[in-house]
Amino acid sequence: MNAAALRAFITGETARVRGNFGFRIGSGTSEVAWHAEERFPLAGVFKIGVRMGLLDEVAAGRQRLDTRVGAGDISPGSGILYERAPGAAVTGRDLATLMIIASDNTATDILRGRVGIDRIVAALRRRGYTETEITEDCFRHFARVVGADPDDRGAASRAEVARRLDAASMAAGRRAPGV
Repeated sequence: MNAAALRAFITGETARVRGNFGFRIGSGTSEVAWHAEERFPLAGVFKIGVRMGLLDEVAAGRQRLDTRVGAGDISPGSGILYERAPGAAVTGRDLATLMIIASDNTATDILRGRVGIDRIVAALRRRGYTETEITEDCFRHFARVVGADPDDRGAASRAEVARRLDAASMAAGRRAPGV
């Protein structure tokens, strides 16, 4: 399929889909792009930046992958730790693996907190990601999705956000985002 035919196909398909999305395929003269310069929420893709930041911290000697940490508060959405009891002891390596392989939101939030947003963004910048921003963790994102105040932990417990997200998804006839 040539670029013009692909562009026509994409135009037709996107007219049938609710929502907004963008992509870029190829390079130079064989490139096909759709809203490629627009900014979109990263969703789970931000986990790659968290991992970059973690590995930079390990290389600098500020983090260790063999250190055991409590799994802490459970974050709604996907993952293995979502199904385990809060406080389950796991290593930094376990968290990094679960974050990437299982898209584990709890592991992501723990690592994001341990590494720090400034160091994660610095890791992205060192690799040339000059426009990418990471501003919130998985819990804050899902709290916003269900209309809870992500800054008021008393009014929006992680369990409540998870229940509300599950209920909203079931009412819409689909599973929760990221599950």
